[in-house]
Amino acid sequence: MVSTTTLTFVPKPVQTRHQVHLVPCKVRYTGPTNEFEDQFIMDENTNDLSHENKHVSYIRGRKVIGESVIFKDSVSYITSSHEDEEGNLLIEPSHKVNDIFDYEREGNEDRLSEELSKFKELRELEALIHEA
Repeated sequence: MVSTTTLTFVPKPVQTRHQVHLVPCKVRYTGPTNEFEDQFIMDENTNDLSHENKHVSYIRGRKVIGESVIFKDSVSYITSSHEDEEGNLLIEPSHKVNDIFDYEREGNEDRLSEELSKFKELRELEALIHEA
């Protein structure tokens, strides 16, 4: 006998809104940090013209530079999942994502540009797939 599990998105109103920050993980430190206790603080007042329209912050003293990942035509959510009594997977939104920022270490901004280009390409591919 073949068992079938269904996946269902359960729509519900979400009031909690968050920003998502994609930061580089290789910071050469594995101990605890309290730098994110008061959320990720972005220093938008930079005088460096090469960082215009970018967000600058510091993680453990290392400068990270970020740009907004723009998805104007869609809504993003952080979701949670659980199984119902029949074993079907239910997915429901828990937080709405207002903004997504992608960061890279200073001196590695070319990689940030490549990542943002790949995000854009993915969005174009999704538009083609869902166009039909």
